[in-house]
Amino acid sequence: MKYSKANTVHTQQFIAQYGKAARYPLCLAALGLWRLDAELSEQTKKVAQAWELVNSVKQQRKEAIWLIDQLYKEQKQKEVPQASAILRNVDKLLPEVQKCFQATAKLWLHYDEWRELAAVQFERERVAAKGDTKARKALQRVRKRWNDKKAFLGDSDRRTLEILKMLRDEAIKAAMAKDGANAIYLESARGGSRPLSDKAWQGLLTAREIQSRLADAPVDRHAKEVRRLTRKLGIRLAKDQRGRKRKPYPRKQKPNRPRGRPRTKAELVFKGDIAQAFDELVRESRGRAPRRPSKDQFWDSSEARRTAARNRSANL
Repeated sequence: MKYSKANTVHTQQFIAQYGKAARYPLCLAALGLWRLDAELSEQTKKVAQAWELVNSVKQQRKEAIWLIDQLYKEQKQKEVPQASAILRNVDKLLPEVQKCFQATAKLWLHYDEWRELAAVQFERERVAAKGDTKARKALQRVRKRWNDKKAFLGDSDRRTLEILKMLRDEAIKAAMAKDGANAIYLESARGGSRPLSDKAWQGLLTAREIQSRLADAPVDRHAKEVRRLTRKLGIRLAKDQRGRKRKPYPRKQKPNRPRGRPRTKAELVFKGDIAQAFDELVRESRGRAPRRPSKDQFWDSSEARRTAARNRSANL
């Protein structure tokens, strides 16, 4: 890329969502920080919900124990087994809820660490772009686009995001088949920072497969738009399987019969001796008298002039 150090998946996703201004390293660092802030906020809500669930289960356990004691005091032995069954179910549920809360809290700690790293990187890029006016203005445009939740993406940008998501899903499947289930988390966390020129993104899908899985793709029989976008991103697609070969066109056959009506009259024949040709035509005529040329008709102009001069001298 022109303004970023590496053309990664996250870079292209940010460009598709927030425009070309997101290519600056300052804008990329800011978007990464804002994205982690949003995810950390969502994760904080999930931790609070998990903690409330744990407290609710603990409260239900206390109520079940109090109910059993109260039934014993009131000598209601028939209702005690029902309360005991509720207590057993709560005891089974409580460890699972606590485990879920611990996993959620652990994930929140990871998000908090990533957020601190993103904040340090943003501060470094902000100091580096202190005298860069273009980067500052680009950051303002990106911030405005980030705050505009009603912004509508174009067809090309939506297709780009879908293609990148498909490639990431295929990369996760390939990593899982190779290294097992643990590779899913590593690929999900680090795959977005890998350059698009990496071998992991090459030859995963064909153009026809991507075209068939696009949600809002127009009718494109040959997937030309998909090929154009992948060529622009620098991703090499797998080759599509060729269909049935077309049969060669048959050669034009010569007609057996001549076109049009057959000739009934004699054709003209060009020969060198005109007198002989004239005699042949006379012979071919049926019962017609041969036509003789007149005395004054001469084929050679020089011979005609000599004959005319001879006649004039004879008359004198």
